[in-house]
Amino acid sequence: MSEQDNRNKHRFPRNESVSLELLLPGEKGERKTIHTQTLDFSEEGLKIRMAEEIPIVGEVALVIEPLERDIQFRLTGQVRWCRRLLDSLFEAGIQIDEDSEDFRRWLDYIDEHPSPRETNHP
Repeated sequence: MSEQDNRNKHRFPRNESVSLELLLPGEKGERKTIHTQTLDFSEEGLKIRMAEEIPIVGEVALVIEPLERDIQFRLTGQVRWCRRLLDSLFEAGIQIDEDSEDFRRWLDYIDEHPSPRETNHP
């Protein structure tokens, strides 16, 4: 599936730490954790960049840690697409599940902390 701006909500260009825990298909419950950064996010999802391709799998567990704050958001989601940019560089889109543990807190955070590029400075 391609990423061609499928999100309905506004995207915030932000670089935040993310840990993804994937349940690998075909493996007996084997999980893989990837540590990466966001490129942007919205209420419904996020775009990440990493050094390896990730499979388009069922549910993934996400831990998002904003750089300037001492907080974490534990969310679940779905890998919707993954594409190669260069030989060892990939981007992927993750759709966040609304029934995630910290979904309400995530929405509040986005509302209260807009992207630095979106704030008006004289």
